[in-house]
Amino acid sequence: MKAKRKSRRRGPRRTRHLTFEALEEKRLLAVTATDVAVDGNQELKVFDNGEQAAVIVRDPAKSVVFRANDRFDINGWGSSLFLVPFIRGGDSTGGALTSFSVVDDVVHITASGAIGGPNGGEGVFAMTGEIRVGSSPEQAVLTASLRIDLNDTLANLDDLNLGRLSSNILHDVPSLYGPGNVTTGDILNDVTFRFSDAANATIHHWTPTTTPGHFPSGADEKGSYIKIETTGVINEVDTESQGRVDGNGQPVAIAAARKPSLSWEIRSRTAGVELVFGGIFTTSEATLFEKDNIGVTPLIKKGSTGETTMIFDVEAKFNPGPQSGWRNGWRGDGADPLDINNSGAVGASDILSAVQAIIDNGLSARLPAPDPSGVFFVDFNNDRLISLADLLGIVDGVADRILPNGEGERRAAPATGAAAQLNFVFPAAEQFDRRDGLEKDATDYFDHARSLATYVSEETLDDLVPAHTAGR
Repeated sequence: MKAKRKSRRRGPRRTRHLTFEALEEKRLLAVTATDVAVDGNQELKVFDNGEQAAVIVRDPAKSVVFRANDRFDINGWGSSLFLVPFIRGGDSTGGALTSFSVVDDVVHITASGAIGGPNGGEGVFAMTGEIRVGSSPEQAVLTASLRIDLNDTLANLDDLNLGRLSSNILHDVPSLYGPGNVTTGDILNDVTFRFSDAANATIHHWTPTTTPGHFPSGADEKGSYIKIETTGVINEVDTESQGRVDGNGQPVAIAAARKPSLSWEIRSRTAGVELVFGGIFTTSEATLFEKDNIGVTPLIKKGSTGETTMIFDVEAKFNPGPQSGWRNGWRGDGADPLDINNSGAVGASDILSAVQAIIDNGLSARLPAPDPSGVFFVDFNNDRLISLADLLGIVDGVADRILPNGEGERRAAPATGAAAQLNFVFPAAEQFDRRDGLEKDATDYFDHARSLATYVSEETLDDLVPAHTAGR
């Protein structure tokens, strides 16, 4: 029996029960923040014009975790950033979100707690930060000041980890998009890091599937500043083909989901404190989508400093992954998903190319795989089904792009090519002037395409049309 594909929204994967007094909702202008209990955790949800854009999760172990989705995919939750520092042998636990407020569309937060270690509390931390979300570009950004006060020097403790980036890479797993196994998951199999914010800074790479444990110690692989970057991908693992089943023995079939990219920057404000990179890939979990099998941390090595009080500037930024494209549509070659005819520009002729491609593929045709070249890849809403919903998404996408001031703005359609190709449907020249503006322009092409799609599927149009204009 084929299983219905499920959402893959994942929390930081802790399920213990939590009792936590909910804070009141804070609202102002476009950004709102609400603190609620979800699946045993407490979540401070941040909304941008009613759309969830970020969250601070706290679990029973008192982790404080910053997360954001892809913004182009409601199920696009990927990496988690654990904010509580810890000594080697401990974990990013023991913290608490102590306050939040929303002022002028900025969410202000404070957090504090114990720094864990093998012997229990090894010190305390305090963080004051701001979260900004927006749709131009679609992103969620946390900027913060972090203070650490240790009970002893690192010479007598161990490595100090300034939080943890947890994510997922799946290696040698079946794909929803075709034969053969792939490497997929939440992030690209290439984590980069640098120790300078200069434009010409050396960029170092970690390939987890090649080197599961990576703790470089070169002379140029440390500094008072570090920037770690992960690239979001479309998670295409086919869990049904893996034979995954739920507690009732039913097949688990999760849908493809776009995952966000994340950059994490830390700068020491304390002289003599140097940061290095550490990364671990748990290979025994390399095929399990629900596991945080990737752990990345900026750390300060044991004995590298005698300071017990340290101050850092922190910035964490979630952005849509490069393959996300627009809210609907993506292309295997990374090109603009609205450039249907692969011309390098977006225009009315892309609508004609989309119509022809949809005819060639057949309405309601199932796609076995994305076209690897991206040319004429018209499954615009990424549901592996060619339908009128894809045409409507493309029509409105092109309209948004070339008519930025609304449908009333006149933009001349191509004099040849596009008009000639449409003649096989509307042979009378005056029929192009759908708006009776005494001229043929792009708005007429959009009206034609939408009217045709609406006429063909009048009774099911509401079910077909995706939310293709939201959030642009």
